[in-house]
Amino acid sequence: MALITASRYNTLQSSVAGIMGNGSGDSGYGQSLASSQVAQGTVIQASHMADLYTDMIKARRHQTGTTPNTLSSISVGDLIKETDTSGGKGIVQYEALAVSVNTDKLSIYTGDTSQSDQTPLVSSTRTNTWNGTITHEFTATFTSADARRHFFNAGGKLLFTADITNGSGAKYNDWNTLLSAMGTVSFAAHATSSAGSVPGTGSSIGNYELTGSYQKVFQKDGSGVYAENDYNIHVKENNTAAIQVRIEFRDDDAGDDTNNDGANDPQDEDIVGDVQSSVVSLKPHGSDVAVAAPIGANTTTLQ
Repeated sequence: MALITASRYNTLQSSVAGIMGNGSGDSGYGQSLASSQVAQGTVIQASHMADLYTDMIKARRHQTGTTPNTLSSISVGDLIKETDTSGGKGIVQYEALAVSVNTDKLSIYTGDTSQSDQTPLVSSTRTNTWNGTITHEFTATFTSADARRHFFNAGGKLLFTADITNGSGAKYNDWNTLLSAMGTVSFAAHATSSAGSVPGTGSSIGNYELTGSYQKVFQKDGSGVYAENDYNIHVKENNTAAIQVRIEFRDDDAGDDTNNDGANDPQDEDIVGDVQSSVVSLKPHGSDVAVAAPIGANTTTLQ
């Protein structure tokens, strides 16, 4: 039977607690722990390992959606080995899984609605014709700085979508194509991206790269004679527990001589159609890891 020193156990427990517990920076889900540190000289019992197994499995299921088959819980009377590739009860196997838990700390399995859900945050709609720039601005406020950390650390994201409907005309069609192809924009811990059919330009700016001033985190441009038009997102930190977001629909096209004969003055037509900007929060809410979503409040609407 392998003798596990208190020091080795505490090192292993600390690495797992840094992810499942409060943690610091971009580590920590803010969950209650089954395991805890032990005093030096403590004889590590099966109950210590069982508690540690519980914390590790919860973290890994949250990240991947499945219970790893490389590890087994240790019960009273089990033979604990230094390494046990077949039974999964070796200390080396526990330490290896702890490494994986730390490596994938910002991951969340989204293929099962029991692991995460999408909660509406804010939205704004404009039904009037428009030209120039229209703006949707809002705040996302968490209950504390740690709650904000835990949300993004556990794989929480702000998801942005936009669409335009009930309109007509060439410029309307270009905006419709732009917003449809953009898909859903995800603002995460360390990056902003889109997975649309023709995604826009994301950035390596996420929650942890924010400052007190607005930074552009995403832009999607129009095409053809409307290439000057764009949808973009700016984000800043209001305080340690709140962020502020500005979404712009920029109709910068000033008109083009589409006949290319120089005889007609370019016409910058208005956009006719209903524009909607929507934001939801993707939050972990499973039995393994659950965090609170922020509260959203519009400060500027599209009207």
